[in-house]
Amino acid sequence: MRIYTAGLIDKSSQSNNATLQKRLLSHYRKSLGIPASAINSQELNTFIVLSGQKNDGNIDSKTIEKIEKRTLDIFTKYHISNKSKFEQELKNNQELRETSRIVKDFVKEVDPNLAKIFDSRLEKISKDIPNMHCEIQSRSIVTLWDIVENREHRFFLSGFDSPIFKSSTSETEMNMDKLVDKLLFSNFFKIFLKPTVARLQEMDRVLERLKMGVEGTHYRSKNQKLQTKLELFLRILAAKLSALHDIGSVISRIFDLFQFPRNVLPPYHLGNDAVNLNAALAEMASEIEYGKALLIEVQDKLQECQIHLRDYLDEQKNGVKTIDSANDFQTRLLSIAELSIDLFVEAELLKTWTDLFGSDIPYFSFDRQLFDHNDSYAFDVADDIYSRCERTNEKLQSWKNNRIRSPRGES
Repeated sequence: MRIYTAGLIDKSSQSNNATLQKRLLSHYRKSLGIPASAINSQELNTFIVLSGQKNDGNIDSKTIEKIEKRTLDIFTKYHISNKSKFEQELKNNQELRETSRIVKDFVKEVDPNLAKIFDSRLEKISKDIPNMHCEIQSRSIVTLWDIVENREHRFFLSGFDSPIFKSSTSETEMNMDKLVDKLLFSNFFKIFLKPTVARLQEMDRVLERLKMGVEGTHYRSKNQKLQTKLELFLRILAAKLSALHDIGSVISRIFDLFQFPRNVLPPYHLGNDAVNLNAALAEMASEIEYGKALLIEVQDKLQECQIHLRDYLDEQKNGVKTIDSANDFQTRLLSIAELSIDLFVEAELLKTWTDLFGSDIPYFSFDRQLFDHNDSYAFDVADDIYSRCERTNEKLQSWKNNRIRSPRGES
């Protein structure tokens, strides 16, 4: 019998990752009654993957459920710890604090109440994103059982509302080492797609509003202090949109990874009373196609809106009117000040979201066999040969040193 477990990790949290690995290894060693040498683990891209082998004795369903529950508990503690760390990082983000201060200074000039609204919306960045990220991490865990003795397979995919899938070995034999990463990513896409598409939808809506908001006459102020704040404000918004320049390639590469589980898993006809995995994969495929189309639309609007903000005060391209009265200026700029709050927050949310998943996952490689036992044997042999060579070299060096120190004439 073999067991496989995998889940998302935060690669920047090395100490937490080491603790997580130790706890999981100890858990499986004690729960399965197997030596540490029967358990393998590795970091695969931004996932941790473990494999354990039990060669004697059957394991009942209650024990399996208990092991799965304990595995989830270990991962949950790890993810909550990382969530607290992430929240603190966002609160201390110097770039975010500086840019938000510039936007806040401007909207406060237009309407003091907008500054309060802006502060409350910024809470969405420091609270919502860590909560959403923690939820995705917590539902990224999969546990797969290859019960060779009974020719059965059990899959616990925590991203599904009905997470337990079972299968008996049929004409389509399962090589679990080759299926672990495909099932892992099927589970990942189940929890990743909806919030990602929702972020793109919100960004698309706010960009559409911006396009409409910059139509018609633009305004500048004779008050130099107020005008300086307006110009800084426009630069910050343009820079926020510029920072989203790479989201298309990043998210598209993640979406493209779906083709591997989509092509590999259907012949196995996995499912349970509530979920047909093939139907779920087809639904994910449709959502990805919609997400790709939406992504193109957002990218086009980003470029267009960035130009609008950059050229907002260009009298050669726009009708720009200079306002004498501060009250009149406030009235004229109220709508774009209100819009800027949504634009700033949604741009920051989308950028943070993309950064969370875009540093490693787009470069994931499926063309491998996890825990290839032949390779493991080859590495063991190589390590043994290397160790013996090292010992031989040490003995040779010791012999040479002794020869150098020996008096002449001694053999």
